[in-house]
Amino acid sequence: LRVVILGGTDSGKTSFTTFLANNALAQGFRVAVLDADIGQADIGPPSCISLSMLREHVVSLRECSPDIMYFVGFDTPSYAPEKVVSGVLKILREGENLSPYITIINTDGWIEGIRAYIYKRALIEAIEPNIIAFMGKISANTAMANYLYDYDVIEVPSPKVYAKKSPPKRKAFRESNYMRFLQDSSMITLNADEIKILNTYLFHGDPLPAVDKEIIEEVLNTRVIHHEKYKDELLIIVADNIKVNKTSITLIKMALQHIGNVKIVKAGDEKNILVGILNEKGFCEGIGIIDKIDYTKRKIRILTSCRKHRIKAIVLGLIKINRDGREIEKSPYRFL
Repeated sequence: LRVVILGGTDSGKTSFTTFLANNALAQGFRVAVLDADIGQADIGPPSCISLSMLREHVVSLRECSPDIMYFVGFDTPSYAPEKVVSGVLKILREGENLSPYITIINTDGWIEGIRAYIYKRALIEAIEPNIIAFMGKISANTAMANYLYDYDVIEVPSPKVYAKKSPPKRKAFRESNYMRFLQDSSMITLNADEIKILNTYLFHGDPLPAVDKEIIEEVLNTRVIHHEKYKDELLIIVADNIKVNKTSITLIKMALQHIGNVKIVKAGDEKNILVGILNEKGFCEGIGIIDKIDYTKRKIRILTSCRKHRIKAIVLGLIKINRDGREIEKSPYRFL
């Protein structure tokens, strides 16, 4: 049995999810809660989708430990809705091994705009729920109601009194959750040749000939620390802060040929990139933060609480945080 909870921000989705899960558990059912709200995650860290088997009555979903996690790498589904959908589906399939009678899926509050309607429709189609509970009146959101025209939707009254989270409070909630999953972390060094590095072209391509490196250094007027080409993508790591303009990029493309995109990054800018730590099945073991990359020795130093021997891959996120969980930067584009 699958139940999806839909609704806008501050509509009471999490409270109703908790209520429903506790009631089902009290009636003797095996209950799984899937937290698909990557921005205001309760069970796992922000930027992750998590599933937990409920083992006892809880006041808050933050009391639940994640049994399965999937690293998305950003905290808003608008960046790449399809990744959230595929992550939810992957977790649901794996979660079947835990034999829940009922799985309650709590979703994010993005329900306005054409992209949100398409995303929620795709999410519902992937989940194939038995029940959809909408917090409030779905008739007040005509477009969303139209996108779910062929599903039976139960309207659940939102709490009359509900503490709304301001943007600063939402940010503080995320940061405290990052910190929760970075406790007891230590620095470890990973060999790029022994693990997979995902969501980046770094260490996937081939170095350019020495003459091409000289051309790049002349055009950019700086020292190039690392360079590699993957198909038509060119990644350049430079030693200094430089102003890159369209003319420089055009000159590099003209000189080297067969180059589609050029990405130039200053060495050191990789610091504080949030990463997901993946196991052999592609699920997230935890999160980490990049401290430094040695581009010559192909070594990556990260801060994480995960055990090194369980790390099969890391995924670079689109968020930077410090070791206290404080958000530094976000981008819809890859840092590396």
